[in-house]
Amino acid sequence: MMEQREAEQIAREWLTAMHGYVRAVDYTGARVLFHDDVVGFGTYSGILDGLDHLMAEQWQQVWGTITGFTFLVEQLRAGGDGAVIWAICPWDSQGRRDDGS
Repeated sequence: MMEQREAEQIAREWLTAMHGYVRAVDYTGARVLFHDDVVGFGTYSGILDGLDHLMAEQWQQVWGTITGFTFLVEQLRAGGDGAVIWAICPWDSQGRRDDGS
């Protein structure tokens, strides 16, 4: 079993990378962080199966319309076993309307 600190460090590194991709609205860059068979969800969509679906139905619907995206890493919980790591971390952002407000 993986030590908690090691799992948290790996999760922090992943979250830091994802944070950068979201803020840069870099869908292609973010893809490298996910398996093609990912199951995800988000603020815009319910459960989504597959990376293409996640990107089209969540990322592309949200990332360009928000500012200040930040993972609240002080609330991170993570663990792992072998090649599998899990992480739970809330995030925050501010939305924008079409007129920029």
